[in-house]
Amino acid sequence: MKIAGVVVLYNPNANVIDNIASYINQIDTLYVLDNSDIINSSLVLILKNNKNVVYINNDGNLGIGSAFNIAAKLAIKENYQYLLTMDQDSKADSSMIELMVDACDGIENIGIISPVHINRFNTQKMENTSISEKFDVMASGNLVNLNAYKKVGGFNEEYFIDYVDVEFCLKMNLGKFKIIQVNKAKLFHEEANITKVNIWGNNFYPYNHSAIRLYYKTRNRLYLRKNYKRLFKEYLNERESKMYWNTIFKIILFEKNKIEKIRMVGKGFYDYLLNRSGKI
Repeated sequence: MKIAGVVVLYNPNANVIDNIASYINQIDTLYVLDNSDIINSSLVLILKNNKNVVYINNDGNLGIGSAFNIAAKLAIKENYQYLLTMDQDSKADSSMIELMVDACDGIENIGIISPVHINRFNTQKMENTSISEKFDVMASGNLVNLNAYKKVGGFNEEYFIDYVDVEFCLKMNLGKFKIIQVNKAKLFHEEANITKVNIWGNNFYPYNHSAIRLYYKTRNRLYLRKNYKRLFKEYLNERESKMYWNTIFKIILFEKNKIEKIRMVGKGFYDYLLNRSGKI
């Protein structure tokens, strides 16, 4: 199986080199798409010295969907079968990809193979089975079947960042492609700036997203609901809605800069009404 990878950079720190090193030798080629406002020339030099890296400067922030699509089209042109999609703050276990490939050998109609995402508080429940079929998964650490990618139409660039992965999974479900989570494959993933708060014996995990991320989360979920509400009514009204409002609840109770964050939630709603998309 020929596997390419993509990692999208946005003003990264030096840790990104170690993160990339954790999976660069598990794939054949890594496309590094740089969305940074200011390019870190010393970091770029290190990346370019790796023969498995193809570095691309996007001359500004094109968003995660656009960067993934650029890499996917390059990978398809080079006859790769799968594309590993990575966040810059994610680190792979040394056998992550091998476990993912082996566990899914012989399974038909795979669209996405996902690892288990492990954050600093291990908030994702571990499952006892070797594999689980999922409805949706986060983008980081996924092996995307590029034949399925072509059939569903790629990533939605108008969303820019948040809900790009969710919308892509919805299209995979519509296309009757399976989303498989391999429960022994581990990805160490920093979800925003997650913290732990204990109140009366109950643990809460605020994500502490920036105000701008809450703008995209609010605006894009409304577009998602508008476009898919008839097709995935139960998912949108139950799981997705619960996750979003839990996020808002934790902002109000536990996070800093509440007023600015709620203001950007309002702006996201307002821009949705005005049919604005892409970068804010």
